[in-house]
Amino acid sequence: MFRLVALIFFLILFTFSAYAQNTNVSKVSSTELTVDLSYYYYEETVNNGFFMSDESNPLFISVGLRKWYEDHKIEDGVRFMYTLDATYGQTAYVGSGTATKDYYKGRLEGYVGYKINNVTPFIGYGYRRLLDNSGILGGGFYNRLSQYWYVPLGITFKASDKANMKIQYNYWITGRQISYFTGRVSGFYDTTNTQSSGGGADISYDHKIDENRTFYTFVRYWEVMDSDWVKCGGSYICQEPYNETTEIGIGMALNF
Repeated sequence: MFRLVALIFFLILFTFSAYAQNTNVSKVSSTELTVDLSYYYYEETVNNGFFMSDESNPLFISVGLRKWYEDHKIEDGVRFMYTLDATYGQTAYVGSGTATKDYYKGRLEGYVGYKINNVTPFIGYGYRRLLDNSGILGGGFYNRLSQYWYVPLGITFKASDKANMKIQYNYWITGRQISYFTGRVSGFYDTTNTQSSGGGADISYDHKIDENRTFYTFVRYWEVMDSDWVKCGGSYICQEPYNETTEIGIGMALNF
């Protein structure tokens, strides 16, 4: 939680500093190629106690495409926007033991917004997919596939001539966790748990360097409640426990 509060404070300071600059550079509507580095932390708790965590080791790298902002001189009206990115990184696992694992993550969000001067409220549909590729480690480790479906609700706005922000709440639809136990954990078979409750938030700040380059920072947060209980082998039943995910990153967007 401290990391989240610290970066939000940083974004607020950065926004006010941008307001103080007297510039005439505007953000023009276009598709952008994004490249960023991020810190990632995931933690599960059981009965309010620590169960396990995965922390980026050292950082995740992402590449993607996005279309978010439109210049204030462009006519108001309906806008179609999107986010698409793919992420790779290694994590340091702490739980029943320790290990270094590979993570692969993808995210796709589409939005419909309505531009009113410098402000665009929007609603959309999102899908997040993460593969924890632990099975290759052996020793009881197994692959896990995490999938989230959600509705992004938010707003983009021009904070100053050089600054834009996107603030988004992710309304939960459902989550699905597939644990590939077969052949990895004796007596267990592949299991799918459904997560019916959760939610997230996504805050991004953009600072335009020139007509083709934009520096950005972001904070993303997820909170997902306990899943259902399902049979996972013999008389055993399994649950995906309460978990939180925090991502903090910086990157560069290039117009094309």
